[in-house]
Amino acid sequence: MKLITNALLFLLANIAYGQVSEPNNSDKAIIISSVKQWADTTFFKYDEPRFENFTAHYTDEYIIASLRTGSIEKSIKRLVTSKEKGTYTGSEEEYSRTLKDLEQRKEESQIALLNFTPKVTHYTVVFWANIKLDSGIYNYVKHALQLNPLFEVVGSEITGNIGDNSKGTIIYK
Repeated sequence: MKLITNALLFLLANIAYGQVSEPNNSDKAIIISSVKQWADTTFFKYDEPRFENFTAHYTDEYIIASLRTGSIEKSIKRLVTSKEKGTYTGSEEEYSRTLKDLEQRKEESQIALLNFTPKVTHYTVVFWANIKLDSGIYNYVKHALQLNPLFEVVGSEITGNIGDNSKGTIIYK
């Protein structure tokens, strides 16, 4: 009972604290493209865009599914290691069948992760750009952006700037 309780606590801790992480490279590319499209339709003129602090806020269901994949991978490693060390007690046929079954389950789990929906609740990214002000000068402005699971910008907040922008305001389209 103590083992089950500890396992559940470990799982809950991973779920609670493991939901926020950096998105994969393909998601980052989509985020960059979406933010540039948003900036093109939002600002009169901007240049030198820069991106930092990409964050994906994963759903509990996706985290559990990814933990399942990791668990299967660990089972495969333990099985192979026990066979290599000579501590595996089953027959060669049982080993082959178990390994084949685990590899098939791992592949199915990985495919399920690729097509998993909803994968995230939202994405966040910091977007910097030189944005034209009504005074005619450019100011390097920092925006904290939020994107929905479809990579659409749904929230924007100016969180900083470099330079003096007291003589002008951003020109929007």
